[in-house]
Amino acid sequence: MNRPTLDDNSDAETAIERASHEITQMFQHCQRLIRQIQSKSRGTTAQEERISQNVLTSLVTSLQELYFGFRQAQSKYLKRLNSREERSRHYFDMNMTVINDDVELLQEELQNGVMRFLRGY
Repeated sequence: MNRPTLDDNSDAETAIERASHEITQMFQHCQRLIRQIQSKSRGTTAQEERISQNVLTSLVTSLQELYFGFRQAQSKYLKRLNSREERSRHYFDMNMTVINDDVELLQEELQNGVMRFLRGY
């Protein structure tokens, strides 16, 4: 099994951003269509207007449920992404501290070794 690389994550994130943008555009398109139905139902008989209102209410309710589900999924994804970035940052910060400590220890040992070498002369 191959380990994902940063490029893989970047490609996946780009695809998710693109899909998110497309879905948002679809929601906006649905809103425009609902406004068109509203405007075309004006000036009709009372019965037709009532039917249009019932259909619009149903459509708006369904669209809102879908939109809120979409927003919750986006929020959940962003939280997971931020959590992963925080864990990575914590991991790399810890590793950098260990590396810096090792470098300082090596520098100290090197200086001590150079001093012992120079004293030998």
